[in-house]
Amino acid sequence: MKALLRMANYVFYLLVAIVLIAAIGTGITGRPFLFSVIRSYSMYPLITRGDLVLISNLGPKQAVSIGDIVLFKAEQGSLASQGWVIHRIVGGNETDGYITKGDYNDETDQQNGGSGPVQREWIASRAITLAGLPMKIPLLGHVPLWAEQFQKSSYSLPLIGLILALVFAASELAPKKRRSRRSSKLETPLLYVAGGLTLSIVLTASMLATSQNLTLVYEVSDSSKGVMMGSSVGIMLVGEETERPLVNLSNKTFLPIVATCTSHDPQISFSHNQLYLGKGQDQAVSFKVKAVTPGIYRSKMQVGLFYPFLPASVIYWLAKQSFWLALFVVALIPALPIICYPLWDTKLRRQTGRALGKEWRRLRTRLSL
Repeated sequence: MKALLRMANYVFYLLVAIVLIAAIGTGITGRPFLFSVIRSYSMYPLITRGDLVLISNLGPKQAVSIGDIVLFKAEQGSLASQGWVIHRIVGGNETDGYITKGDYNDETDQQNGGSGPVQREWIASRAITLAGLPMKIPLLGHVPLWAEQFQKSSYSLPLIGLILALVFAASELAPKKRRSRRSSKLETPLLYVAGGLTLSIVLTASMLATSQNLTLVYEVSDSSKGVMMGSSVGIMLVGEETERPLVNLSNKTFLPIVATCTSHDPQISFSHNQLYLGKGQDQAVSFKVKAVTPGIYRSKMQVGLFYPFLPASVIYWLAKQSFWLALFVVALIPALPIICYPLWDTKLRRQTGRALGKEWRRLRTRLSL
């Protein structure tokens, strides 16, 4: 029975690790990574709401075929408002676009709502199948579906993280039964570390959910100007400047928020590089492109929303170096007191030192053998 329980724990930790890796990968790449969460019953009974489907990301030159179950995000038409969709290809080709359909639906996506064919560049991934059946983890997708509701309130996730951290602390302050002599002296310090990391991860998820990663495609030419499909700027002449709205920022929480707008493209500037938004405050932000160097550009613009655990100028400096660096540092600040508490408390510090010394001696003994 103990062996079965231990195995069940390992499986649980493995699943949690996979979900965390998938969530982090999705945040970095801007599209589902490793797994796709199924949100509807359009592919029932093959896959259904709450399933996690294993996917393989596709390169721009990788071919797809009729019968493939693909993950795509339409950039125009009635499907554009539905976000990421996972349906089967039932017709079409790369040149004219693909016809897609949910197995449970009576009509194709193109018939239902009049959306045009799905273009190849819209297709990001393909479901991994075994003997024609997609590989999936049933029910586990309900966890991220449940967590999505907290994105509507940007302080709900941090509150949950704080509660989890307090649970870790309370578990240590509450009276305990006498522990076995074989129990590790590192158990208590590791609980504080785990509690702090839990708070940091939840804060990271909260800030990531409200931040935006935008891509601006444009061209600078020294001979002619024109329009580009999917570009608000188009083709600009050298020396030309143009300004466009970027985003309307709004703070609907009871906490102040530090907003940063950054880009590594020197031709792009913002009306506001950094903002401090109090409760209920709104601010429209625009960007300006000054055409200097001819070429085709695909520039990233990061709009970051951070909790004010550091001065706004410091957060902006970090965001200019890397949005992910700023996200990591800001989320770590409130977790540090919890993580470092075993080093500040005299009794825990001595206990941790003795336990680490014991583990080191045990490791040296094993290595010598």
